[in-house]
Amino acid sequence: MQETSEPSIEIAGAGIEGVGIEATTLNVAIVVKNPLPFGGNIESLEYRIFLVRDGEEVFLGEGRKGNIRIEKSQATRTEVPVKLKNTAILSAAGGLIGSDIDIVIRGTAAIDLTVATPAIPFEKKVKIEGFLKSLKN
Repeated sequence: MQETSEPSIEIAGAGIEGVGIEATTLNVAIVVKNPLPFGGNIESLEYRIFLVRDGEEVFLGEGRKGNIRIEKSQATRTEVPVKLKNTAILSAAGGLIGSDIDIVIRGTAAIDLTVATPAIPFEKKVKIEGFLKSLKN
């Protein structure tokens, strides 16, 4: 396996942080691995969340975060909460409440490394167990 010489983005996980009357907060944990001997900043990290249902992707929401410091020669973890409208969730996943669901998180991060600002794509399929199970009771 060849070692990369530029930063990479991984999604460490995602989970429901809170459920309100109008929105559900999904917390996405992202790890930026920087093998370079100098640090930088993530100018913008943007992603979209899709429910995977019957092989199709249904848009649920999007998240953004910026001004995240990444250190040299190490991994930096950050969490990005995103509010999903409950009406969109129920429309897309109504029959799946209380079940395990699969979501896809797909996005890019623009990292300012002083010498360059690469846009690094990332994507991961995540299983959320017992999706909004508390609403079913």
